[in-house]
Amino acid sequence: MKNRLGSTFAARCFALGLAAGTACFASLTHADMVSDGEEAFKETCSVCHSMLPGKVKVGPPLFGVAGRPAASVAGYPYSDAMKASGVIWTPAVLETYLAGPQKMIPGINMTFPGEPDAQLRLALVEYLKTLK
Repeated sequence: MKNRLGSTFAARCFALGLAAGTACFASLTHADMVSDGEEAFKETCSVCHSMLPGKVKVGPPLFGVAGRPAASVAGYPYSDAMKASGVIWTPAVLETYLAGPQKMIPGINMTFPGEPDAQLRLALVEYLKTLK
């Protein structure tokens, strides 16, 4: 996955004239995080997941995912592992899942290996929280 947050981050740091990356991350607003998460979603996640309610693709739709139980979209053929997971998709759980879906819930069907960039995962979670 192309790290869009990283390139956006670098552009914002340059534009602000900041030399320290930590100072720049502190300056990112919630709107920036949501925007970066939406961009990442469209580039990577939207291949398999819809952001619209009821629109099933290869994976289940992610509209309303934040706060709902795993394997709860009616009619979607979830793996037995996902059905048995007992997961509630809180922001913290979503972030952990996006780091390594198969590591968190072995035996699921999702082939995405995980996003190694913690800031990008957080941005994705912020975006997913807006899909209501």
